[in-house]
Amino acid sequence: MKKIVLFILLMLPVVVFGQETHKPDYGVTIEREMDVLKIEEDLNYNVIVRLESAKRYDSGVKVTIYKQSGKKRKKIRKYYFPNSYLYLTHDDCSSIAVAQGKSITQAYFWKKDYGSGVNSQGWIKEFGLFE
Repeated sequence: MKKIVLFILLMLPVVVFGQETHKPDYGVTIEREMDVLKIEEDLNYNVIVRLESAKRYDSGVKVTIYKQSGKKRKKIRKYYFPNSYLYLTHDDCSSIAVAQGKSITQAYFWKKDYGSGVNSQGWIKEFGLFE
């Protein structure tokens, strides 16, 4: 009986504190080159995505999409997601998400090495995707 109680007491911190949760990142600006970006139903190739999150105690994320031609950048689209937050994950895909809490994701970007080189992909839905 003592061994069971001791085992439970030793495993309690692992169960309670071992759960991974992502907190939003504030005041961050990220630029990422994307191989393929799906905006609503349109596919865009070789674009640059700039993400700007709001300062602390504010909410909202600005997403700007550029097309690079030589040294010039041409702005394709600009989005502002109010009441949304920027989440960075450090998993094997180096993911970036723009979401309202844990239920509605409005933009998701990832970078993964498929063996033939790194491939950056992502999608943007103006009204979000319910998870």
